[in-house]
Amino acid sequence: MIDDSREYLLKCAMKALRDAGVDDPEVDLFDAVLRNDLPLLKSALRRGADPNVRDARVIRRHFKRLTTPPVSEDLALAAVRLMGASRR
Repeated sequence: MIDDSREYLLKCAMKALRDAGVDDPEVDLFDAVLRNDLPLLKSALRRGADPNVRDARVIRRHFKRLTTPPVSEDLALAAVRLMGASRR
């Protein structure tokens, strides 16, 4: 089970990658699972997503994109929002 903060950051990372135009069925797979989107999940699997892929593998694959603006800025804002929410 993924804890809430990790799940939130993973959701933000997958959304940021999709918004940046990354065409990777495994990004779509994680995004679909995290958002409970069955049509996107089916599409990702049809496009060849590995249902056993680990989140760390997908993150490593797209590390450069995730650490380059504007994607990195989106993730930094998500982390700040998360820290603010945890202090309440």
